[in-house]
Amino acid sequence: MGDSERSTRDSAAPQTRLLDLTQKRLEKFVSFFPRVLVNDHPDTIHDTRVWSRRLQQVFRVLFPKPRAGKSRKLMRTLRNIRRALGDCRNMDVSIGLVRERQATTNSPRIRESWDQMCLYLNEKRANEISRAHEKLTQYDIMAFVTKTQALLQSVAQNEDFSALNDTLRASVHEALAEWEAALAAAKDTHEVDKIHALRIAGKRLRYLAELVVELGDTS
Repeated sequence: MGDSERSTRDSAAPQTRLLDLTQKRLEKFVSFFPRVLVNDHPDTIHDTRVWSRRLQQVFRVLFPKPRAGKSRKLMRTLRNIRRALGDCRNMDVSIGLVRERQATTNSPRIRESWDQMCLYLNEKRANEISRAHEKLTQYDIMAFVTKTQALLQSVAQNEDFSALNDTLRASVHEALAEWEAALAAAKDTHEVDKIHALRIAGKRLRYLAELVVELGDTS
C-alpha cells in the first residue's frame, strides 16, 4: 500500500467510524421508540431516554454550532421525546426507592405506610404515562429517520473530518469544565435546580466520553 493510499484510508477512518456509530445509535433509538408507545415497563422508558441522549450526543459532534435548521429540529425532537418521558422516569425511580424501604422494615405499620405511598405513586405514574403517550403520538418516527439519514448522507459527501479528533478533545474539555462548574454551584447552594444542572452536566460528559472511546480513543 502506498503512502498516499494509506493516508487516504487513515483520514477516512474517523469519518467512517463516526457515521457508522451514528447509524447504530439511530437504529437503537428507533427500535425503542415504538416499544414505549405500547409498553410502559420502566426499563423501556429508561432505554428510550438513554438512546435519545446517545444519539443526540453524536449529533452534537456531527452538527456543531452554529447548527442549521434541520439538525436543530432533529435534536429538538430527541429532547422533547425525552422530556415527555421524564416524569414517568421520575415516578419509576421514586417507586423503586419506596420498595427498597419496604423491604428493609420489620414494622407492619411502617410497611403499610410505604404501601400507601407506593399506591399513590403508581396512580400518579399511570396519569403521567397517559400524558406521555399523548405527546409522543405527535412525532412521526419514519419522518425522523428519513431526515436523519438525508443529513448523514450530506455530511458523508461534504464534511471535512480531518480535525475530528481535535474537535472531540475540545468537546470533552468543555464538557468537563461545565461539569466542574455545575458541581461547585451544587455544593454552594444545594438548590434543586443546581443539583439538576449537575446531573445534566454529568450525563453530557458521560455520553461524550463514551463516544470518544467508541471512536477508538481510550485515553
